[in-house]
Amino acid sequence: MGPLFELTRGRAFALAAVASCAFFAPIASANYASDFEALAGSAGGTVLTGQDGWFNPVAGSADYRVYTYAGNALAFPANATGGAQFIGGTSGGGTAFGRAQHNEAFPNPLNGIYTFQYDLCGGFGGTPPAVNNLGSFSIQPSSTNAPNGQLNHLFSWVTGQEGVRYNAFYTVYDFNGVADLAPGRQPGAQWGNLELRHWYRCTTVVDFTINQVIEVRIKDLVTNVETTFFPPGDWYLYGGAAGPGQIPTGFRCFAGGGLGNQVGFDNMNVQAGQSTPVLAGTWGGIKNAFLTEGGRRAATPAPTSSSPVWPNID
Repeated sequence: MGPLFELTRGRAFALAAVASCAFFAPIASANYASDFEALAGSAGGTVLTGQDGWFNPVAGSADYRVYTYAGNALAFPANATGGAQFIGGTSGGGTAFGRAQHNEAFPNPLNGIYTFQYDLCGGFGGTPPAVNNLGSFSIQPSSTNAPNGQLNHLFSWVTGQEGVRYNAFYTVYDFNGVADLAPGRQPGAQWGNLELRHWYRCTTVVDFTINQVIEVRIKDLVTNVETTFFPPGDWYLYGGAAGPGQIPTGFRCFAGGGLGNQVGFDNMNVQAGQSTPVLAGTWGGIKNAFLTEGGRRAATPAPTSSSPVWPNID
């Protein structure tokens, strides 16, 4: 699949602490949670590869880095729910896209509900106009058989606002397993026209038993407004209604497109089910990320958005 898509999942709750080389990493425990506070970081960015089981999955890719919020080279703002550090990737242009992957042991046979969560921040440090998609978070592996990975949360530039505003739509599959085209499906207005250097909390809940996305949420971490959308039953994972053709092996963070595209993540959590996880104290308000549906504001379903196949989709 082209260079710009990538996501996660798990089972027995344990943090992976296995060092890996640049192009290979052992499969770690199935659930993953990290606020990146225990990793080596710096204002200029310390390479993430080799820390906590993270590795660079594609030769020639730019490594993701661990940044301190204080004085960080990406000029990302402090995250109200963050600690002192986050991870960020920058596209070097050409084929030097930013990539970081963490492998996880998914159950076989594949079944059950899993929740993927992370704080997201987009940026642009290149010469305008920005090129192609900004980045993505995806369940791996991606291949010619699964062009959008198992599932892809794609961050794409708003047409006419490249380098200024971006969308966080989903590229999934239809009943027959046919992959969506970029920029994907928009759950609601809250997933579009997102601000750069602004933190959002993204949640994706999937049911591997029926091979579908069953809930997505986005929370503005500045206004604290959270919006929930329940897909109407046609948001399939790889394989469509027939079920997955391959077992996922991990999740990937991606910064793609042209030179200077930047994507940051913090407070990452991949968990079986939808129960409230026990998280580190530095996560602040994220401790209650898995709440009951009472009081959530549902988004109005939006039609599927598609375009010709874009380059830079990992």
